[in-house]
Amino acid sequence: MRAMRSALIAVALLCSCTPVDNLVGAFNVTVSGMDMQTAPGMSTSTVAGTGTLTVNANKEKTGYVISFGESNYQCVLTGTRNSAEPLQVDIPDMQTCHIANGNANATAVTTDAKLSLDKATGDTATLTVSYTWTYTNVFNFSGTGTRTYAGARQ
Repeated sequence: MRAMRSALIAVALLCSCTPVDNLVGAFNVTVSGMDMQTAPGMSTSTVAGTGTLTVNANKEKTGYVISFGESNYQCVLTGTRNSAEPLQVDIPDMQTCHIANGNANATAVTTDAKLSLDKATGDTATLTVSYTWTYTNVFNFSGTGTRTYAGARQ
């Protein structure tokens, strides 16, 4: 019995010493934004709905793997913690996502992205991603867009 109690105390101490990374987690998010088609012609569409957002530490524990999307696609980006704002992940530009879009596969390339947690509770995440996109379906289509994924920790 004493050996078991000692083992439990050792496990409890080890667990209490493991640092908690408050950026890591899954979030229930709503999605909002806008896509603008710039070729072959101009049109704008509004984006609204629900989505997913998950933040995990990378294998080396030096950054983050951010998976997000909506019902028809998931995208994965990488980033690092901002040294001045510890509840923010800086996401480098020029990362690529491939998105199935009906009969065509679109490619989106990030032009600006940032993930942050609210400072008051650390339980609400906001990911804003700006991008250019292209796809071919008989004609070459291209455009730009911005989407925001925001919601509470699961």
